[in-house]
Amino acid sequence: MSELYEPLTGIVTTDISAVTRGRFVATSRLDKLRETGVGWLQANVSLTPFNSIADPNPWGSSGDLRLIPDLDARFRTEKTGAATAFDLVPGNLVELDGTLWSCCTRTMLRDALADLKAETGLSLLAAVEQEFQIFGANLPPAHVLSFEGLRRADPFASQLMAALTEAGVSPEVIIAEFGIDQFEVTHAPADALTAADRAVAIREITPELERFRG
Repeated sequence: MSELYEPLTGIVTTDISAVTRGRFVATSRLDKLRETGVGWLQANVSLTPFNSIADPNPWGSSGDLRLIPDLDARFRTEKTGAATAFDLVPGNLVELDGTLWSCCTRTMLRDALADLKAETGLSLLAAVEQEFQIFGANLPPAHVLSFEGLRRADPFASQLMAALTEAGVSPEVIIAEFGIDQFEVTHAPADALTAADRAVAIREITPELERFRG
């Protein structure tokens, strides 16, 4: 990679409005942050999808948390077309004493999975379909699910699968879907937390590739 750039890694959390937010750090420091993470605020959960703050915001501007990276869930690829690598690490939100924060969505999911296991003895295996539309692509009309329907967008689908594979998402299928310039990509089944993390990675990698390709 060019010496002009300092590689960055995003330590992120996906909030209850499905927006992935976080802090970027120099990749060279990532291992040092394994235990301490980066700072976060309770009030950040009050951010809405419309770039406003929900009212009432029960935390005000006070209070601090730590966002601890889960390095076993890291997604990295140099194949999005951007000048620097896409590097995303989901994190867990904890109180300053290290206890898990109740509004951390990964903690919510873990707790729900633990309740399911306790009540039924079952563990959840999941795969997520991600559907998206390329706005302004103006691709030639084609039949849904057709060979032509996917090939008309070449090399976008191939580039996306390459990026997702390198990132460790384990993509399985990509198809031309029903809507205008609409596509769908799936990943291999995994435990529910891994599946959720993969879904976030797909949702971030796909638009990045479209922004920078060509």
